[in-house]
Amino acid sequence: MTERERERDRERLQYDLYKRDSVDLKKKLDEERKNSKIIVKASEVKPEWNGHGYTYIMVDQEIGFSNVRTMQSFIQDIPPGKHNLMHKHDCEAIIYILSGRGYSIIDDKKYEWETGDSICIPDNVFHQHFNSDQEKPARFYAVTNIPLMKHLGKFTMVDKEFSENAPWDTM
Repeated sequence: MTERERERDRERLQYDLYKRDSVDLKKKLDEERKNSKIIVKASEVKPEWNGHGYTYIMVDQEIGFSNVRTMQSFIQDIPPGKHNLMHKHDCEAIIYILSGRGYSIIDDKKYEWETGDSICIPDNVFHQHFNSDQEKPARFYAVTNIPLMKHLGKFTMVDKEFSENAPWDTM
């Protein structure tokens, strides 16, 4: 067998392995897609306290959405007259204000917001959200690329201030 024939055999073997692995991966992804959660019912979503407010995870791999690999979404409530922790993270976030009014400090600059506004948080920038209404909570819907950054091994989150109960009284 000539060197050229051995090289062709190696290439054929590599191609066959690639093809097999590709088929196996496609089967695995198809199975995950078939078993993935597609909808989340309001009754399934429970608020969790995370130091930034009450957070309702809407879509994330960790709650069964295995077909969504690069994004997560959540709703967060900020109590009347309060704020979340000043923090930064190695991911982008897009926030839509569902209700309320307030402002955010993003990279030392103040931005006012109200119901219907959108906010784009760049990665690795300190930011904090304040509810200006003393009577009603502010609520926003956020989409981040945290799962993508975690997969790449590049996700970190840093709080500038920390309290077990966040910067407002225990609720």
